[in-house]
Amino acid sequence: MDGVDIIAKLYKLRERLAELTDEDQQIVIENLSRCESGNMPLIRDVARIAWMQVPGEPPFLRPILQEGTVSVHRKHLDDVIWRYMPLEVLFSLLLTERLHFSPLSFMDDTSEGELPQSAFERANAQLPQRFQNANTSVTADTVTADLTQLRKDTASVSCWYIGETENIEMWQKYAPNNGVAIRTTVQRLFSSLKKNNDTNIHLDRVTYFEPSEEKEYADYAFYGSLYIKHAEPFRKESELRALASNGRYKYGIDIPVDLPVLIERIVLSPQLRDWAVPAVTEAIRKVAKFDITCPIEKSSITA
Repeated sequence: MDGVDIIAKLYKLRERLAELTDEDQQIVIENLSRCESGNMPLIRDVARIAWMQVPGEPPFLRPILQEGTVSVHRKHLDDVIWRYMPLEVLFSLLLTERLHFSPLSFMDDTSEGELPQSAFERANAQLPQRFQNANTSVTADTVTADLTQLRKDTASVSCWYIGETENIEMWQKYAPNNGVAIRTTVQRLFSSLKKNNDTNIHLDRVTYFEPSEEKEYADYAFYGSLYIKHAEPFRKESELRALASNGRYKYGIDIPVDLPVLIERIVLSPQLRDWAVPAVTEAIRKVAKFDITCPIEKSSITA
């Protein structure tokens, strides 16, 4: 966890071990034993350790902010984010007042949700012995592959570009010709998502791993992280990902949003002809079910 020395904290917790719960005591003892044997703390316990309160120390602000079923890492709240889209997608958003989350299996990057080979093999090894026989009709490979595909079909995402200013590559890839972009912040996105739905949503930056970091990448993938991607060619997308963990099977999910809260500014394509700007602006205002008071303006980028 950012800003927390896990090993130093384990020693602090051991000094007040008797004041911890039985479960926390076991976690501290087990992970300190690993550290003193030259191993790293268990990945599955790192977040739990970071959030443990050391008895006698003043309480600290939890790094994760949660309201209802929606959560976000506090350090990202002020980040400026952009959603590039065709004009018809913006019209759909304004009419339905719902933000669409697409299944990972629909993404252009076919590696989304896949396990690296080393993580795939580790997952296989943890399956019951009856699946380890290659002569059986259902093998460890097929079971793990089916579980991976299920994750790709049911985990749905809404992807945003992180950056203070527009990005010409994002315009070209996601909003070509006469597309549009919504400019907002992570705080506004978090606040706009309706908190009384039954879908768990978490907002976080995507981490990009270099080939030399494949082992660490495999560890995170093994433990279920869907906020990791290969550095190339995806690092330039600088992605903020909103992940809905129980989207409808294969079809994604539409989440109600408070659009006046979400939309800080609507930017029109740099390719849009100047004479068309007033007409498109008026069409956007008429389609919306609410009075759009935010700026609607043409991109400052030269097409």
